[in-house]
Order: sequence, then structure tokens, then C-alpha cells
Amino acid sequence: MRVHLRVLVLFFFLTMGAIGQESFKDKFENTKPGSILKFKVSFNDSLKNATELPIVIVKGKEEGKILTILAGVHGYEYPPIMAVQEFLGEIRPEDLKGSLIIIPISSTAAFYGRSVFVNPNDGVNLNNAFPGKENGTVTLQVADYITKNIIPLTDVFLDIHGGDASEDLLPFACYYNREGQPIATAMAKKLSE
Repeated sequence: MRVHLRVLVLFFFLTMGAIGQESFKDKFENTKPGSILKFKVSFNDSLKNATELPIVIVKGKEEGKILTILAGVHGYEYPPIMAVQEFLGEIRPEDLKGSLIIIPISSTAAFYGRSVFVNPNDGVNLNNAFPGKENGTVTLQVADYITKNIIPLTDVFLDIHGGDASEDLLPFACYYNREGQPIATAMAKKLSE
């Protein structure tokens, strides 16, 4: 099972083009309707650590809401990572109304380093790193990039977690009650239910 997952993830990364930190908004807006764009954003810090953030943009044939799916925040959360991989294989952009932004493995160093909670390069837990820091360690930079570039474009943000090496979780879904955004809160509540 582990070898199969590593081969699947390695193949996924090999099929993606690498980019520097260019404008995510420009990449999103220039993605043609009815298409899929896969790319990676690279990060380096003053400690000589490096990491990449794989991103997939799926533009539906028609304009609509933007759903972001974030998986692999922790390196051992294999079920969400695998679910997103399978989901990507089933998506037909020509049938979509709206767009998807998918981050299949948010903490690649933790995944490849088989680290349960933290990036082994900088010792930072991505789940606790938000909103991030532009000039921080690589994990803080990833959080900053997601916070500044992806979240502002997103109508619904789905952060998928799962029990990992040391956890046994009950299935649940939750949403934020954003008092200043009643329409977004109502949509999140409906999706959670």
C-alpha cells in the first residue's frame, strides 16, 4: 500500500510543471475554461530548506463558485491525500460549473519524510502556521502563500484531515460562523450538513 501511494504521488509530481512564485491570480485567470492546469510553487528559506507546493486548477466550462480543497497538511494523513488523487482522476472540467483549486499534498516534506505532524526541515506544523510569514521558514511561507493567494479567491475552502499514525478520529465536519459573512456561513453550513 505504501509503495503504491508513493508511486502514485511521484507520478503526480512528475506530471506537474514547476514555477517560481509568480502571481497565482494571473495563473488562475489565464487558465482556459474546461481545462486543468497542474503546477508547483517552490519555496526556499534562510536555513537552506526547500519545498514545493503542488497546485491543480480545474476550470469548469461555465463560470461559478470556486471551491478549494486542501489535503496533506500532515504527512501521515494518507486517506485525504489518496481521496484527492482519486477525485482528480474523476473530474471532467467540461462538466463543471465553477472552478476547483486543489492542493493534494500541502506539506510535501512531511509526506516524503514520513513525519506525522511537522515538516522535518523546519519543525513547523503547517496546521498551526497560518496565516504564515512571507520571509519565514518554508512551512510559514507555504501558509503565507495559501493565505494571501488562494483563500482570497475561494468561495468555499475545504481543509481535509484524517486520523494518522497516532490518532483515531470520529468522522465529522465543521464550519466557521463568520458573523460578518452570513451568506458564506449559510453555504458552509449547508455543505457541512
